[in-house]
Amino acid sequence: ALLRTPPPRTHDLTQLHHQLPDHAKLPAATADMLAEVSQYYVTARYPNAGLQRPSESITRTQATRALQIAEATIKHAENLLEAP
Repeated sequence: ALLRTPPPRTHDLTQLHHQLPDHAKLPAATADMLAEVSQYYVTARYPNAGLQRPSESITRTQATRALQIAEATIKHAENLLEAP
């Protein structure tokens, strides 16, 4: 949307992040963690895709960390939208 071109059709957050203009990119520390969150998407979205249910294959610690990364990403997006 920021580039006025449709984003690629992918669930890979790292790939989507690379498509952003520089002013919209996440801080490096958060961007480096996007791959960690991306790996959970297919398992959580399509439970039959993996060998185990998400509740069995994703630990509480992993889920908590993924949530923290997601919250940091959302906060960054909110700050961009609020900027003049």
